[in-house]
Amino acid sequence: MTQNSTFQSVYTAAFLIFFCLSAFGQTKVYVANQLTNDITIINADNNAVVGTLAPFNMPSNLAFTPDGAKGVITFAGSGTASIIDPTDPFNFTNLTCGAGASDVVVSPDGTKAYVGNANAGTVSVLDLTSDAVVSTWMGGGNGVAISPDGSTLYSSNKITGTVVSFNTASGVSTTFATGITNAERLAVSHDGERICVVQNLNNQVTILDASDGSIEAIIPVGVFPTSVSFTADNNRALVTNTAGNSVSVIDLDAFSVESTIPVSGSPIDIAVVPSVNKAFTANNGAGTSTAIDLGSLSVQQSITCGTFPIAVSFAGEGFTAVDDRLVNSKWQISRPYPNPVASQTTFNMVLEEKLNLKIGVYNSTGQLIENIYEGNAAAGTHQFTWIPNSRLPAGMYNIIVKSGEQFALLQVLKP
Repeated sequence: MTQNSTFQSVYTAAFLIFFCLSAFGQTKVYVANQLTNDITIINADNNAVVGTLAPFNMPSNLAFTPDGAKGVITFAGSGTASIIDPTDPFNFTNLTCGAGASDVVVSPDGTKAYVGNANAGTVSVLDLTSDAVVSTWMGGGNGVAISPDGSTLYSSNKITGTVVSFNTASGVSTTFATGITNAERLAVSHDGERICVVQNLNNQVTILDASDGSIEAIIPVGVFPTSVSFTADNNRALVTNTAGNSVSVIDLDAFSVESTIPVSGSPIDIAVVPSVNKAFTANNGAGTSTAIDLGSLSVQQSITCGTFPIAVSFAGEGFTAVDDRLVNSKWQISRPYPNPVASQTTFNMVLEEKLNLKIGVYNSTGQLIENIYEGNAAAGTHQFTWIPNSRLPAGMYNIIVKSGEQFALLQVLKP
């Protein structure tokens, strides 16, 4: 280890996995940042950023089990998904889904996830108990949404202008609704009575009766709507207008837009969090998430995330005991460079205080390859270097930094 007081770089917590066990129990909001390859974690109660999951290669979407124990992250570019444990940097499974794997929803009981493969026109069924793809259903592929009882999955298809319904027990599909041009994302109301389908190129949404697929209303919204989420009382639907820099609030009794909330930075996704009566957006042009107070229908706060936020989700609504002690990172870490690794790779840490550190390199199965450092490190700047053994096989390796209950994971590729 060498100290380097002259090293200057842009340090970021965006390439860490860090957590504190006392912080679990809060409702967490997760924002996927596509160009910084990470996920920002926000405490839904006070809008504070409490952690970051990383790295993920250009995540497209994400969803979590209700208890937050598992998450599913999709990657449209590779047609894959990863099942992760947010508290364990080694506990993840990579799965092949289909071309354009993007939208994802988790069943209400947390046992299944459904991934829409937009380019393939299919839905992948993921078993979250065995962490495996157990089926592929033909139809739909763009947006996915599930009924509150978990019995029916709905998936839109932009090319055919249809919504397909699947019996989740049998996988049997039915053409549920037709004539919905440019059908993208969709959502089911919490009472299961309505489905709202976003039509981005039409600048409108279509409200369907969930009992028979009939159209209840077609409602103009803002420019290039992309995502929708229902409020807990089912009286409103909130729609992000990405090119319009706004969120449309739809009154579902009057079937009209009752309010338009300005949200800068191209909001592209939205999630209503019932326990705090808020909605959170992902704003891909601004690198932020906007917290919206649903009582006043106004912006509460803009929260700094990573670069190009693409999706937002939440978990933890089932918890009752909330510990207000938040995760406070005691370090800043730079990206390993060079990466991919040629003969060696180096990263720098700035410690706010003296810490006992343990730094090791692990392969993709979690086997320890080499210890880089173990011991006390004073406050200040430190530089660490890994020189991989030439006999190591090519592949992805994880540099794990640990101090107490705090972890950081830095992923490097050995060609």
